Amino acid sequence: PSTQLFDNKDEEYKNKILDKKCKIFTFESSNKLGLLKYANNAESYGIDSFGKSGKSSDIEEYFEITAESIAKNILKNLKINE
Repeated sequence: PSTQLFDNKDEEYKNKILDKKCKIFTFESSNKLGLLKYANNAESYGIDSFGKSGKSSDIEEYFEITAESIAKNILKNLKINE
């Protein structure tokens, strides 16, 4: 989705999509800066550094952005299964 198009929508529309009463988590396979502004009382997942290279699975594990590690962090953030 285009964040630029979304940002140009009126506040009523944006609030309907991004309910401020909900925790909003964002995920980006690269720099999370573009989606960070949408994370509401929650976390944004991505890679904010430069210089690492390797197989994508190794990079995901190194930066803890595997499905398993993200799910664990989300459950912790939601205070589920403490």
